[in-house]
Amino acid sequence: MRKYKRGEIFIFVNLGRATACLDKKAVRLQAAYVIGPVQNPADNDKCNSDLYRIFKKGPIDLENRATVSLADGRSSECRFHCTIGMESLELDLTGYELKEGERMFLVANINSAEVKKIYVRPFDVKGKIWINGELLYNDSGPFRYRLQQGDNTVVIEYAEVSKHYSIRIRDTNLDRFFNEELIGEFMEQWIENRVCVVHETANALERTRYEFYLLSCDAVGVPNGSPAMIIVMNDDGDVVDRFETAIGRKVVYDTAGVKNRTRTMLHIQIEYADLGSRFHEKSHVILVHPLGELIESMELQAEELERTDRCSADDLTQLAGLLERLRAVNVLETNKLTAKRLCLVKEYKRLFFGACGKLLEGRSYENAIAEQRLGDGFFRSKLDDSIERYTVLLPSDYSEQRTYPLIIFLPVGRYELDLPDFRDRLYAYWNLEAIAVTFSCRGVTMGSYVGEAAFLEGLDVITQRFRVDEDKIYLSGYSNGAYAAWALSQAYPDRFAGIAAYSGGADPDKLINLSNMAVLNVCGEEDYAIETSYTKPSEVLGGDDYKGILEPDSNHWDTPYFHHQLSGIRWLLQHKRRTAPRRIHFRTDKARHRKCFWVEIEEFAEGSHYGEIVGEWIRDTTILIQTIHIGQFELTLPDSVKIGHLEVIIDGQQFTVQPGEARGLRFRKSGDVFVWLPPSFALAHDGITSNGMGIMDVYMDQVRIVVPDRYSSEQERLDILKVSDVFANPKTDTWDTNIYVHYPILQSSRLTDEDAARCNLICIATGVGRHDFLSRIVGHLRIGLHADGFTADAGFEKGDYCILFIQPNPMNPAKKLLTVFANNSAFFKRNIYTRKLIIPSYFSGFHPYLNKEVILFNGKLRAMELKHGAEEHQRYNTGSGDYERDSDSNNQ
Repeated sequence: MRKYKRGEIFIFVNLGRATACLDKKAVRLQAAYVIGPVQNPADNDKCNSDLYRIFKKGPIDLENRATVSLADGRSSECRFHCTIGMESLELDLTGYELKEGERMFLVANINSAEVKKIYVRPFDVKGKIWINGELLYNDSGPFRYRLQQGDNTVVIEYAEVSKHYSIRIRDTNLDRFFNEELIGEFMEQWIENRVCVVHETANALERTRYEFYLLSCDAVGVPNGSPAMIIVMNDDGDVVDRFETAIGRKVVYDTAGVKNRTRTMLHIQIEYADLGSRFHEKSHVILVHPLGELIESMELQAEELERTDRCSADDLTQLAGLLERLRAVNVLETNKLTAKRLCLVKEYKRLFFGACGKLLEGRSYENAIAEQRLGDGFFRSKLDDSIERYTVLLPSDYSEQRTYPLIIFLPVGRYELDLPDFRDRLYAYWNLEAIAVTFSCRGVTMGSYVGEAAFLEGLDVITQRFRVDEDKIYLSGYSNGAYAAWALSQAYPDRFAGIAAYSGGADPDKLINLSNMAVLNVCGEEDYAIETSYTKPSEVLGGDDYKGILEPDSNHWDTPYFHHQLSGIRWLLQHKRRTAPRRIHFRTDKARHRKCFWVEIEEFAEGSHYGEIVGEWIRDTTILIQTIHIGQFELTLPDSVKIGHLEVIIDGQQFTVQPGEARGLRFRKSGDVFVWLPPSFALAHDGITSNGMGIMDVYMDQVRIVVPDRYSSEQERLDILKVSDVFANPKTDTWDTNIYVHYPILQSSRLTDEDAARCNLICIATGVGRHDFLSRIVGHLRIGLHADGFTADAGFEKGDYCILFIQPNPMNPAKKLLTVFANNSAFFKRNIYTRKLIIPSYFSGFHPYLNKEVILFNGKLRAMELKHGAEEHQRYNTGSGDYERDSDSNNQ
């Protein structure tokens, strides 16, 4: 790369207004000169490190210029920018849009009173970063650099502009002083002596000259110019070429002479030494022959295995899922085929042939993962029939003869870590006697509704396929994953041993639920959600089971690098799930979230949206219970307690339990007092009620969407199909609005009795007679649906309407039926909840519409609860108050 002399740094001068002074705090570039957007200069390809290929030689005084000359003779607009984003405290770049092939450059200055080693923690910066003319970042992650005394010119190239990004610049030693364990492990894993391979594409099928660039992420430990050896191998691991180069240099390699010595890929090993003479390796991979031949051979072997009848349905699903991902890689556009994707091909090739060998021996796909310690597994989701995947890392001595703790990394989005990420970031470091796994919660769901259903399904798959210690299951997540960790642990406080939350908020009202759980809470002190992410949890939780780490000068996007560190996992592993704590405190507003160790809330008090209970054992002779808004609850005495003479005191009322009494004690509120119900009392409700969950309860299990067989008009058909698509593909109101599900849509005549009984159903219609399934169950519908109106608790209401209501499925009361009906299909377009379905999060609390059992639009939008019949025992009554607003309101 080009060397810039002292004093030549760089082209730009007079940057006083765009200067950040580095002292004892971390700094951000909160003022800069913006050049562009401009079409990217032809010489500035992915591997370019020379700023003189972008800008004309200086000096250039940006303070007194409206345009800047580029190296190719063009000029670009230049302006000073100092608008700060309130959430990130970085420059707000949301007003800039880059078109295809355009770039934007920011120029700023860092002033340091002395020579200082710094490190930079970028997040979602899509482009390059130079300091003093030296390329230090190219979509490559955190880096370390030695600032000179005085001014240091920073140039940032943006290939894309992200709304939420971060560039935290900090004195390395000061951060280590703050928390050596946290920062030390971060530096070791992400920066120290690390080199990355920058490449435009890993596809060399149509080119013989392949270009890549060796970028040092540690300009202190591995400076540019450090010698490196390149070793080229074929698919069998045989060396076919070797040559010398240097770090910080573009390599142009002619593959013509060696490509015929491998079947599919060339495997490149880069060997180099740091300034301490320690030896390091980095690998890269290039595609030189089409993947189709490899995939075809794997498909043939899978077909042969299927014909042998030695494979279970689960094993065949796993092979099918693996092959489907390989096909997806094969059809990627040239510029999207990265080395990471080819590393996935390498991993899958190894796993596939290992699994085939095990299956031929009469063993399972999981045996291949166990042998290799690391792999992707697949399962067919019952929720929507999709094939879902998980990535699992097993301890080195994994055995079927014992159980292991389970750490679940909850993803930020659809997925988070891929198999190559596990290999690079965790495999070599994983010296823990524990299983690590990640799987999808179907998007940015915050562990709510669809997200909870997906999580519980994934957890069931993992505990069935691997040897998991049920008393040592831990959740860990960053951002959306942290919100999910909080939400799921608050919903199931007796299921998990601990959680690690990195910059994610908890429901403040339910923090009390975690009084018997280990919590590691890591957050930046400048996080925009610090109140719910850190302040409130630290106030409510405490003691040896709570560890809070507040990083100075960090925002929400500075902490994701800590998420997978072993120090946090080791802290979690010190804790075990408590099976029968002496004291519990539990609050819930959802019918499905009702159990906390030895207490289960079965009914809220009438008119209440939540219930809360505190229970405490006083020795083994007395249980004190305090309740808020509880209509009925069950107390289950732990097996460890020997039942002798026992006093149960509920809100001051005393009940005496004699020796030999049943371990399950049920109490019901009658007026102002509780009544001890006899053991013969049986719950009379149909499965789990929807109260507190409302319409959203339909998404807590597998779903089928059932549409009519016949339509009165083409417009009606189009209207209903549009509504069915809304419910088949619900959305979230987050940075990624997609929920990655697609529930099957089928005509009612194709709904089998088996599916009708085992699934939650969403039935959409405008006429009962044209919908075969609704016609069959019309007598069981809680609301009468008529052409000229509807019949509900208040009687018959005449007129056009669109109504959604949820009830037990008549084919199986443990399942749910959501009926979406309009007597005029045009009303589907006027009801906000049939135009677009945005699923809320548990963190947001009780939703006044979607958490009700009925949503009605007949000119005004109303939400209410169903009044159950006298023959049914009403449960979880969350209030009978109706909510009403004007029909033109779009407020969700």
